[in-house]
Order: sequence, then C-alpha cells, then structure tokens
Amino acid sequence: MFSNPTLWSSVGFWILVIGLIGDVIVLFIPSGRAEKGFATLFIAVVIAGVAIEHMADAQRFGPRTLSPSQWAEIGSQLKPFAGTLFTIRSYNDDEGAINLARRIAVMLGTAGWKQVSTGHIMGFLFVRGVSVEIDPRATHLEFAAKALVNSLTGEGIEAEQRNNFGSVAEIGLITIRVGHKPQ
Repeated sequence: MFSNPTLWSSVGFWILVIGLIGDVIVLFIPSGRAEKGFATLFIAVVIAGVAIEHMADAQRFGPRTLSPSQWAEIGSQLKPFAGTLFTIRSYNDDEGAINLARRIAVMLGTAGWKQVSTGHIMGFLFVRGVSVEIDPRATHLEFAAKALVNSLTGEGIEAEQRNNFGSVAEIGLITIRVGHKPQ
C-alpha cells in the first residue's frame, strides 16, 4: 500500500490540520454560498487526512502480512537456491514475529530450501525486522542470502543481511532471525 507508512501518516496528519484550520477560518466568512462551499471543501480535506493517516497507521502498526501471491513470488525468486540450508528463530513473546517466521519457513520449504534445527533461541539481541545472517567464511551462501533479503524487502518486509560470527554449527547455513516489527 504505502512504501513509507511513517511518512504517509505524517502527510495525513498535516492534511487533517490544514482542513481543521480551514474550517476555523470559514467561521469568519459571512454567510452565503462561499461559506458553504469552503466548509464543504475543508470537511473533505479533513476526511482525506484522517483516511490517509488511518491507512498508513494500519500498515505501520498492523501485522506483517503478505498475500498468497506475494509469498509465491518470493518463493519463485528463491527456487534457484533450492537445497540451501537455513535455520530460523523469532522472539517467543512476539506473536507477529512468530507468525512471520512460520510463513517464511513454509515459503522457503516450498522453494526447496532445507530447514535445520540448531536448538538456538533468540537471546537478548534487539532485532527489528528480519535479519538474514551468514558466517563471512560461508561465501557460497552470499547470493542466496542476498536474494532472500531482496525478495522480502521487495514485498515490503524490512530485512537486512548481516554477518553471523556465532556458533560453529551455523557456518554452513543461513540464520534467519525474525525480530519485532520496525516502527
């Protein structure tokens, strides 16, 4: 819907303010056709501002969801990397992160990627969005990780690629951490 919901929320707010200021100014216009015309115009501006702000905030604060066709598109972009090993985890106290992690895992499985359970949990990292991580020594995973990040961000899910200097068990696979929704 909006590529930058925070910006559009602000735009909606300022349109609303302009409409309200216009309605106050209309109070000082002598009665007649002009007053009714301006009042109608500024009421329409207020309604537009409220609608834009509401839609942007619904996207900004709502769940991270994609349509089935968007998931299918991401999966088709990642099929060339079938066989790639990955592990995925999310915060246990964030239902939105848990649901998004499940959807990503299902989509990657459909694209032929292989999920590996490492038994690791999301610790005290403050991850926002989706972090796609590889060990810098695993250069063979760079293109797959980049494709995953680009596919998710292309569909509006904030994702970034990072280095993972963690466990030796994760050297040959992509680690996906699904964090809190960025605000």
